Amino acid sequence: MIIHCVSTKEQFSINAPGPVISPAELGILYDRLKCLSPKPSFFVASGSIPRGLSSDVYNQLGSPLSSAGVKVVVDTDGDALKSAISIPPFMVKPNIHELERLTGHRLSGIDDIAREAKRLTKTGIKYVVVSMGKEGLIVAGKDELFRVIPPEVRVVTTTGAGDATVAGIVFSLDKGKGIKEAARFGAACGTATTISPGTATMRREDMERILGEVAVQDL
Repeated sequence: MIIHCVSTKEQFSINAPGPVISPAELGILYDRLKCLSPKPSFFVASGSIPRGLSSDVYNQLGSPLSSAGVKVVVDTDGDALKSAISIPPFMVKPNIHELERLTGHRLSGIDDIAREAKRLTKTGIKYVVVSMGKEGLIVAGKDELFRVIPPEVRVVTTTGAGDATVAGIVFSLDKGKGIKEAARFGAACGTATTISPGTATMRREDMERILGEVAVQDL
């Protein structure tokens, strides 16, 4: 549960423990994924790992899909992210703190973030997208390294902004757009989410207006 106080702009998260997932239930999901026909273009694994499952569950689910040609996108933290790196995913989307925990390095600025993101692509990950809040995104690929800079907005809430960013990037890539255009679209979706009241989803008109103001800077 997310409680957003309009008068003080404070935000409170109340997170009850989720259900315990049994190995049998995971097996059912695994079998369903194997039987999908046609295969999906993308598989997004995001969030913390449910109780009852090991930290390598995204690796277990993502590896066979990746081998079958599905583009696996991972947005998680800690041991789950470390394990998923060996898939290797098509894309990972850590924030700065998640990237620091993954690399074991303190990152003090854009250059540090860009260097570590670029280094991660050498593991076989096609794109590393680092979210930096109002500072935008750093995107690294084998032949790409750039920053996406959204316009300044009056932030109402940050809840769901990272998820919206991932969704926007994947949606755009699935439509055949290049990574720069997809990253701009994702940044616009994430930024539009921050100005939506409470925990509401973004408004399309906000996203389209913001998209026109999103800049890209090659690094």
